[in-house]
Amino acid sequence: MRDLFPLRTLWTTLVVVLALALATACTGDDDEAAEGERLQVVASTGIIAHFAEQVAGADADVVSVIPPGADAHTFSASTTDIRNVAAADLVIVNGYNLEEGALGTILEHLPEDARLVIAAAGITPLEGGHHHHGHHDEEGHDDHDEQMEVAAEHQLAVADGDPHTWLTVPNAMVYVRNITDALAAADPDNAAAYRERAEDYLAELQTLDEEVRAAIAGIPRDRRVLIVYHDAFQYFAAEYGLELAASVLPASPSQHASAAAVVEIIEIVAGREVGAVYREPQFAADALEAIAEEAGVRVLTLYTAAFTDEVDSYVELMRANADALVDGLGGG
Repeated sequence: MRDLFPLRTLWTTLVVVLALALATACTGDDDEAAEGERLQVVASTGIIAHFAEQVAGADADVVSVIPPGADAHTFSASTTDIRNVAAADLVIVNGYNLEEGALGTILEHLPEDARLVIAAAGITPLEGGHHHHGHHDEEGHDDHDEQMEVAAEHQLAVADGDPHTWLTVPNAMVYVRNITDALAAADPDNAAAYRERAEDYLAELQTLDEEVRAAIAGIPRDRRVLIVYHDAFQYFAAEYGLELAASVLPASPSQHASAAAVVEIIEIVAGREVGAVYREPQFAADALEAIAEEAGVRVLTLYTAAFTDEVDSYVELMRANADALVDGLGGG
């Protein structure tokens, strides 16, 4: 019987060794899977996600918190959005508190090992973005009076300034470069692929910029008068040589147009050679329809960040805007 004990010990030893070998093999497989997993990227808005997708290709997964048709100023993050942020390697926000309804939630759930990227970093901001022609919110609110407390390295996310920076092609190219640098730093194995896609897309954007400039150059200078729904077009007007004469709303598009604002804009339209006033597809056009009917002009559409079946990319968005301006203001 004594001979059985060494045999039993041998079997026990073999079982332990086999278990350890299996555990090591499984751990190795998990490590390889982790290394093979694609970068997880969360963009705050649909337009930023669109830029990221042009660079990421199939090498990273990109989702957005705020869908393209929603109001970025007031949108609140859902439980799914929070889970996506919590699992992200990169989180990309616009800067200048564009996402004021969701930004606090995004920053609160940002993983410690994730990087926050400010897409508009490096762009000189214009003031406000809330300049209605002399009128202010009747309740006296200023959405930027109380600045969210954030870490020093995230200050640009909530800084003062007009947040609609992507609405010039040169600024969009800054977004693409910032996103490319962040993707390459987070995923060095695919850095060359990211940079190659970025160069191709930047070349496409350069051609787009030339198209937009040529289209607007065909509008007589005295007719380049822009009246819009809310103050999203300061950068566009400054870059492409238009006068932003008025906007219906003083600040967030979630507010309502005052009677005084409507009357004032009707007077501006009557006193200038204004061929059209411009709505945005994601917002109600009642006030602009009333202005247009009273002043005898058309209501046309300019896009900021909302994609449609016909306008489903940034390139198409900017082309559609240039075409609408030529149509409404008398170029071509």
